[in-house]
Amino acid sequence: MKYIVTIHLVALLALIATGCMVDTTDEDQVEDEDQVEDEDSEDLDSIPDPGTDYAPYRWYDDGGYHGTPQTAQVMGVVLEIPEYIQGGIDPETGNHFFVFRTAPDQVEFAVSLHNASSDIEHVHIHDGTDLVFGDEIPPRLVVSNTHVLWDLEGDTVYVLEVHSPQGGFF
Repeated sequence: MKYIVTIHLVALLALIATGCMVDTTDEDQVEDEDQVEDEDSEDLDSIPDPGTDYAPYRWYDDGGYHGTPQTAQVMGVVLEIPEYIQGGIDPETGNHFFVFRTAPDQVEFAVSLHNASSDIEHVHIHDGTDLVFGDEIPPRLVVSNTHVLWDLEGDTVYVLEVHSPQGGFF
């Protein structure tokens, strides 16, 4: 019996020394889980391409909810500051997002929103470079929570965020 235990112990030590031990961790599974987490975080930060069509002078709600940056309403290329912007606040998120690109010489953007049935708490613009929802761009002038002016860069993607905790239409 003593010899059998010794033989098993020697065999086990030989397997350890040669690296032939069976690894009980599934490295492929761990790598796959890490990749899924990375893809999920990328999806959370991605925004739609604003396209190459010219943005209208009046921005009307397209009837869908655009409550996250990933589902932002696509507006196109802004040649001039929109005269009118309207939208419905997503009741689940309290937001409506628009994505747009500035024309090369369009370096200002302003909003003057009307609270139809919403109580707009704030309006922000975020950097959208590389189609990633980025940092908030500080405004040049804030007249009120619905009247704001920004200095922007030409030929750059941005995301306009309108927030109302009570929802509604603006």
